[in-house]
Formats: sequence, C-alpha cells, structure tokens
Amino acid sequence: MSATKPETGLAVCREFDGNLGPGGVQVIELEIQAINLTRAEFHGGWDYAIAPNQ
Repeated sequence: MSATKPETGLAVCREFDGNLGPGGVQVIELEIQAINLTRAEFHGGWDYAIAPNQ
C-alpha cells in the first residue's frame, strides 16, 4: 500500500491495528449462504461485493 501512487493524486494512508477481535465466534453454513455475496473472478475469496437481500 505504501507504494500506491495513482495518477489522480490520491493519497493513501495506512495504519496497522494490532488489536484482536473476539475469538470463538461460530458461523454456521446456513448463515454464510444467506449473505448475498458476489465474488470477483480474481481472488474471489478476498474480493467480493455484499448486496442487500431482497
């Protein structure tokens, strides 16, 4: 990220958050399937869009 320099002049700032969230949270498969995800063709595990459910 530190090397990001788009032609439009956008400045990119980043900061590491070393805090850990709560552990032990279980999400069942039905809950995951209920989320309206559209995964990208490239790196769909990391890059996706979430849309409202109808």
